Amino acid sequence: MVEKSYQETKRERWKYKGVEITIDTWPWIETFVELEGPNEEIVKEVARDLELDWGKALYGSVEVIYKIYYDVSEEEINSYPIIKFTDPPDWLLKRKRK
Repeated sequence: MVEKSYQETKRERWKYKGVEITIDTWPWIETFVELEGPNEEIVKEVARDLELDWGKALYGSVEVIYKIYYDVSEEEINSYPIIKFTDPPDWLLKRKRK
């Protein structure tokens, strides 16, 4: 096998009312919370219990969040060979959204 990329993350997982709550920290973006459950109704209930704003919910993989902070495509982030807890690369810093 050939290594495609190396990505570091910090992750905490919790279960509440049958919903998996993941607190994810990735390099160069703010920590975020992911909720996954058997249906939308219970996920919304857990979001309310946790006082999360459903109106700010995003759908997709972590690349969607990188696009909020940087002017990049999902493909650029997904194909970048090394994402780790160091300073962001220059090419990414130049594309930081203000």
